Amino acid sequence: MAADCPAFVAKEGVRSLPLIGRVAVGLGSLFVDRLAGGAGHPLAIFPEGTTTNGRFLLRFRTGAFVAGLPVSPVVLSYGSPGGWSPTYESISAVAFVAGLLARPAHRVTVRQLPLYVPSAAERADARLYADNVRAVMAAAGEVGVSDSDFTDKLEYHVLTLGRSMPRNVRLRN
Repeated sequence: MAADCPAFVAKEGVRSLPLIGRVAVGLGSLFVDRLAGGAGHPLAIFPEGTTTNGRFLLRFRTGAFVAGLPVSPVVLSYGSPGGWSPTYESISAVAFVAGLLARPAHRVTVRQLPLYVPSAAERADARLYADNVRAVMAAAGEVGVSDSDFTDKLEYHVLTLGRSMPRNVRLRN
């Protein structure tokens, strides 16, 4: 971050999260209702659209790949004593903040991958481009890939945690 000072893109709901929201605002995050430009800065995008337990990369959203421009993939891996991950959000906000603050240290490993320049076929097909970048990132991060996506995660929250589905998302049949 110190080298390029990117602007992060986060869903609007992150702004109101305890502690995390203040940090996101302080970093100059761009809050969107699921994408805006980075005002001349490199733009950091999390193409899964959510966080997971770090064992798989979910299916990437294609928005970042539609323009067919080269991307600079970065693989982030988090870890904490006891195996708790600060990226896992399928818990209450109170439990999340308690888990975050209860550990004396957290670790993040950052792997900057070579610039990925899309082929002609990838420039013509954002899904192909997104899937191929995800495969490169998964190999570098030594994780698997999953065809699950953000909507699957929301369904999981509805079915197992009793959360309500956002108004603009429908459960699959």
